[in-house]
Amino acid sequence: MALLVFALFALVASQAAPPVTVELYSESYCPGCQSYTTNQINDAMNSCVNTIMEFRSYPYGNAQESQNADGTWSYTCQHGVSECDGNMYQACAIEHNGNNALATGVPTWWAYYDCLEKSGNAGVASVAQNCATSSGLDWPTIQTCSGSNVAMGSSTDGNPYMHTIAVTTNNLQPPHQFTPWVVVNGKPLSSSELNLSLISLVCQAYTGTKPSCCSTAVEQMPFNITVMPRRWSINY
Repeated sequence: MALLVFALFALVASQAAPPVTVELYSESYCPGCQSYTTNQINDAMNSCVNTIMEFRSYPYGNAQESQNADGTWSYTCQHGVSECDGNMYQACAIEHNGNNALATGVPTWWAYYDCLEKSGNAGVASVAQNCATSSGLDWPTIQTCSGSNVAMGSSTDGNPYMHTIAVTTNNLQPPHQFTPWVVVNGKPLSSSELNLSLISLVCQAYTGTKPSCCSTAVEQMPFNITVMPRRWSINY
């Protein structure tokens, strides 16, 4: 009997539906990114779909990188140096609190990330520190990772990790056209689809037994996300 129960359990486990992957490619001072993060994604994080969703974030967006003579990388951001600082604070929190590991549920770093986006000043050190304190993350770890030149990050930590985020972003297929760029199960959302409820989209994409909140998910959200085109010129 015990063997039969184990066999049935193994069969059910092998047939369990995979979670829905949601990837966010954004930049910290992009208004549309802030709106999408603090509304769509935060709503999903605080709903029952977080149990069927694997979320990852790549805070680089429309930035550009160039390699220095010493092998480190310099970053130029669409909304200026403060945005590069904010991207680095977000990246360091991700790296040292889960490293975008595949897992359902709310990432350890999410409350910090959401706090920075809600502030509108993710690149300000005092804001980043307050968000770390309020969300329970270790600020000295984030600060060390960010280094003395936050836009570049520590040469042995934040700097190379941001490069991996840049490579991941630049290798997207199809290439990203704007931010926020949101990919659900490998398929990027169009600019109009950004105004659809992420909860509803995750529910639709999930092939297993849907959690209870899916039955009441509203498809259209009462706001419009403003996207930032990928092509831009440096003006600072």
